Amino acid sequence: MSRLVLAAALVALAPLAAAAAEPCKIGLPKSAFRDVPPALLSFAGEPFKVLVRSQTGLDGEVVMEADGLHVARQLDAGKLQLGVLLGHEFAWAKDKYPSLEPVVCTVPRPREIQAFILVRWDCKAMTLGDMKGTKLALAKASRDHARLYLERKKAEDLGDGGFCST
Repeated sequence: MSRLVLAAALVALAPLAAAAAEPCKIGLPKSAFRDVPPALLSFAGEPFKVLVRSQTGLDGEVVMEADGLHVARQLDAGKLQLGVLLGHEFAWAKDKYPSLEPVVCTVPRPREIQAFILVRWDCKAMTLGDMKGTKLALAKASRDHARLYLERKKAEDLGDGGFCST
């Protein structure tokens, strides 16, 4: 069902790209590929190019931007015809660029998104607040939802304090 919605949305883009006789420019945020090595990042946009081609017959060109706000800025300036944003990035971008409209929304499976804070087996901490002044290690491949969760929990539970920096 969502594939049909995406196809209909991409068909709606066809007149815009065809009139310009240029490839449909698709903005992707590098933040969506945080755990992909830089050497492989150039391949990350290939599925989007193939999708645009298969659904509209148009060639697509992937443009990597730093994050969702950069993609939104380029969409607003007319330099991109299509942008891919993570949910929270779309919310921030919509706030700054009110004319931004979603074409397709996907929901990952499973629908439950989880973030975990792991501690040593002998740690007595029951909340994040109990860990004030301790060391924290954050995996490089942590998804944005986990990072946002940690920032919110730090603000709620640690107040002005934080983790040890050494």
